[in-house]
Amino acid sequence: MKYCINCGAQIKDEAKFCPNCGQDQAKEVDNEQQTESFTEKEAVKQSLAIGKSYFGYFMEKLRRPNADLTGNLTYFGYISLGIYLLLQALLTTMVISRGLSAIDQFFGLIGAYDYGYDPFSFNESLGGSLGITFFLRILFFYVLILVITIGITYGVERLSLKSPVSFNQTVNQLANFLSGINLFLLLFTFGLFIRLFSPIFCLIIMLLAVLFFQSSIIFVVQRNADNKQAKIAPFYIVLLVFVLNSIVNWFLTIATIG
Repeated sequence: MKYCINCGAQIKDEAKFCPNCGQDQAKEVDNEQQTESFTEKEAVKQSLAIGKSYFGYFMEKLRRPNADLTGNLTYFGYISLGIYLLLQALLTTMVISRGLSAIDQFFGLIGAYDYGYDPFSFNESLGGSLGITFFLRILFFYVLILVITIGITYGVERLSLKSPVSFNQTVNQLANFLSGINLFLLLFTFGLFIRLFSPIFCLIIMLLAVLFFQSSIIFVVQRNADNKQAKIAPFYIVLLVFVLNSIVNWFLTIATIG
């Protein structure tokens, strides 16, 4: 004898329906089979979700840059920052290379030297005179600036807020607005590669991307200062972050150029 899965009445072992409530006893077997099927496919579903998750994060940040998106993996911000660094370094290398190539062509046209040899040609890739080594140097320069910027922002918030945010949260907050910036950088990098845009125009876009990113840092610091009970006036926290970042980045740029 067994018991009904619905009402608990005692029924025969071979009974398919409960004589008391009419419950189909086979549903218990179906539920077990569904559970087993779900368990077998869980790894595949999770793998697909991970593969699509950053794209979903990217699209959501395009629609709502300031959304917290609780539940997303903490490394999404690092991915956005990495893409931003790569695109900025690539676009910078291409702008400088195309600019030098234009200067070289100009001197060749006016007969300043034999134009049979072009020392600044880009050759449609990073394989020209300003090749992968130059690209890596530019990338290292941007990484250094970004690390210092994040460090200053996190350090100032750590000292000035009564309940400071974590380092991962700081990184993800600073990356909130990068989906739109990265999309524009990607479009103009491709446009410069196919010679759709001029190097000067792409240089302006690159500088605007830096300006928007710096503005997003100020916005994040201001919001955290308002929400986390700042020890001093939020205005002074924002001003301190801006001044420190500007001074350090200025000296770093001068040292690199010099």
